[in-house]
Amino acid sequence: MKRVLYIDGVGVYGGACRSLFENIRLLKGKDVDPYFIIQKGSVLKYYGQLSNNIISVLGISRFDNTEYSYYKGIRWLILLREIFFIPFTLYAFINAKLKWGKFDIIHVNELTEILPILLSKFFFNAPIIVHCRSLYHNNQSSKRNKIIELVLKKCVSCLIAIDQNVYDTIPKVGNRKIINNSYSPISLLSQDIPKSNSDSLRVGYVGSLSRMKGIYELIECFKLLKKDNLNISLLVAGDVPKKYRWGLEFFLRKFKLINQNSLQDFKDLVKVYRIENKVTFLGHVNEISQFYNKIDVLCFPSHLDAPGRPIIEAAYFSIPSIVTVREPKEDTLIHKKTGIAIPTNEPKVLRSTLKELQKNIDSLKNMGTNAKSLYLKNFEPKKNVNILLDIYKNV
Repeated sequence: MKRVLYIDGVGVYGGACRSLFENIRLLKGKDVDPYFIIQKGSVLKYYGQLSNNIISVLGISRFDNTEYSYYKGIRWLILLREIFFIPFTLYAFINAKLKWGKFDIIHVNELTEILPILLSKFFFNAPIIVHCRSLYHNNQSSKRNKIIELVLKKCVSCLIAIDQNVYDTIPKVGNRKIINNSYSPISLLSQDIPKSNSDSLRVGYVGSLSRMKGIYELIECFKLLKKDNLNISLLVAGDVPKKYRWGLEFFLRKFKLINQNSLQDFKDLVKVYRIENKVTFLGHVNEISQFYNKIDVLCFPSHLDAPGRPIIEAAYFSIPSIVTVREPKEDTLIHKKTGIAIPTNEPKVLRSTLKELQKNIDSLKNMGTNAKSLYLKNFEPKKNVNILLDIYKNV
């Protein structure tokens, strides 16, 4: 039985947590005994289903060098938070060493966890695997990049990219693999989701209501569509990514370190635009299959320039996707075959894309069938877990 320590520095349940959860849920039956160091938050109730061996602390110190949110200008202030989290991170590792002793493998859930990688090497000296889930800010002339690459070269046995887009950006050090994210429906709680008119183009958005996911642009798009008087509706599943205490939230907003509103703010904006009959907010959805059964196409107009986890979920349900990605890779999205790739998430571009689909709704069925085929090829959980298990054995 392999003792594997999983490290997740994001306390809020989201795509990264769900992807790791999917893997470990199947790995448990394949000679893997999971242990966890995590940041306190909603992820605890999910990882708690997999193991009783969990150490959770107020924060895990990270260093964000992803393409969307790498440190520059005023964003360097975020490092103050990461410095504050260092004692909690150190405590978690000391506690893990005293409580659990040795591990066969360390699995870190994102490339941003640079300090946890170093501490893992120091305390456990076991093979380290790092999942890479976001496009990396690969500036070869940057001193920070050189330091990160040195850490990876000295400490890490394997980097795992979630798709070809991410793989093309991560540091070219050591052993690198691609294992696409997986999805399988997990029934939690039933939830009644309103039906849309059967003759409309039913667009879906699922994810956190944050600026980087493109929800603002999508709402602006529907403001423009109002003038066209077309039967196109939007169903939004998700809530704000994280709630802060008022004082901290005021500080973060003041220096533009966060760009998020409450769910009620979005509802008020839709009311101001007078598109309440076109846009429906569901908040957090427990049973996601009910959501996908109510839409014709998923729209993921993020600023990340990469396909997101929702398009994998949509593909499982034979739903095609509209995704903002300049160079789509065929392992995740095949343009005009499994979905539509658009170069920018500007509202005018989203508007024209939806109008074109409204004219040819029949094409959605063919793209949905192709999306399901791509799911079976690249996103099927058992296949991908076996690839990960091979990596565990090799390291």
